[in-house]
This record gives sequence, C-alpha cells and structure tokens, in this order.
Amino acid sequence: MSNTVVKLVSTDGEYQQVLAIRREVFVQEQNVPESIEIDEFETTSDHFLVLVDNQPAGCGRLRLKGHFAKFERIATLKQFRGSGVGSKLMSFMMNHACQKFPGALPYMHSQAEAIPFYQKLGWSVEGEIFYEANIPHQTMVFKN
Repeated sequence: MSNTVVKLVSTDGEYQQVLAIRREVFVQEQNVPESIEIDEFETTSDHFLVLVDNQPAGCGRLRLKGHFAKFERIATLKQFRGSGVGSKLMSFMMNHACQKFPGALPYMHSQAEAIPFYQKLGWSVEGEIFYEANIPHQTMVFKN
C-alpha cells in the first residue's frame, strides 16, 4: 500500500520537484512552450506537491485573481494517473483556498479532456471552448 502526501510547497527543493512535474506533463507530453508554462505568477502563487512513497507524483498552483481563487497548473505524472492522486490534490487545494481566500469563488481553465474528472469532484463548466497553448480549454467553477 502506498503512502500519499499532499503538501504546500515550502522549500526551493520542493518547488524544483513541482517544476520538473510541470515540464514533464505540459512541456514534454503536451508540447506547451516552457516560456508560457513558467510565468510571472510563479512567485505570487501557492504551489502544491503530491508525493507517493516520497516520490513526486503531482502538483498544482493556486492564486487569488480578483474575487476568484484560480486553480492552475494541475498535473499528475502519467504513471500515477487514475490512482487518486489528482482527487487528493484537488481536495487539499480546495481546503487551502477556503482557508486562505474565504469568499473567493474557485475557478480554473480546464483542458477539455480533463473536464469529466473535475465534474466528478463537483466542478461545473461555464462558457465556450477556447484555446490556451493550442489546447482546448473551458472555464470551470466550483459552487458549493
């Protein structure tokens, strides 16, 4: 049985693990230019790391944007997909968002193929499909 831990990133070493996951998932798998993937919000966002048996498995980023808590850069390494890593990450991030940004509406730009996953967690699609880094996305919100 594996041990899964989700944590708020607090060291440069943990942040480097997050960047490695994002590079593998977004830059290598999905061909997102690294110049887009690493942006001006890195230092003003909260970053999250999922470890499975002390090995990096997933990550996410959260920041306040107006009256919204924006969930971004959610990624799970291929070998951990379907294992519950993403659900645990989203639950942890949601708890953090509610504590840090009370009253802020959680939202994200979800890749179209990930929409069913987020819908199972209670997120709803809003608006039309649009493209970011040549990947179809839709806005999603969490209303509870």
